Amino acid sequence: MILTLIPHFNDDDLITTEVNHDQIGKLFEIFRRDFIDDPFLVRGKNVKINMQVPKVKEYECYCETFYHIITRKYGRDRLYDCHRANRIHWIKPILTSQDTKNILRFKWKDEDNFCKDHFWCQPKQFMVVLKEISPEYLIVTSFCVDKSDEGMYYERYKSFKAGESQC
Repeated sequence: MILTLIPHFNDDDLITTEVNHDQIGKLFEIFRRDFIDDPFLVRGKNVKINMQVPKVKEYECYCETFYHIITRKYGRDRLYDCHRANRIHWIKPILTSQDTKNILRFKWKDEDNFCKDHFWCQPKQFMVVLKEISPEYLIVTSFCVDKSDEGMYYERYKSFKAGESQC
């Protein structure tokens, strides 16, 4: 099965230079539909989100998971990333189609020593990251894979498939 994934807003309509609260509100409705109103399972586990309020005033009307999905870490700050946010509706289809050949799944231990499941839609260069909090999965984040990081993620995938994973 091939996933047909296209960004929610056209590039011409996507405001990239500043936070657009109208667009964020529309994307939050998709998030609410996919993760709050219609829960689902991945690999037999409930997929959960962190409903805590972010500590960033500008995003305090949303939940922590949504905030992490639409922002990207730059140094000590997280800034709105319109390209990442514009693909929020890809997360659920990637997770529910994760057994297809288009999705490369691997486990990797992060810098804080947490083992996380990565679901990489390689044709679209988009990654979804979950953390197992037994007996459920927690959505950690999702992001567009930078061209410079493709090789690193592919090596992690190959190590996992070869049984060399740290997890």
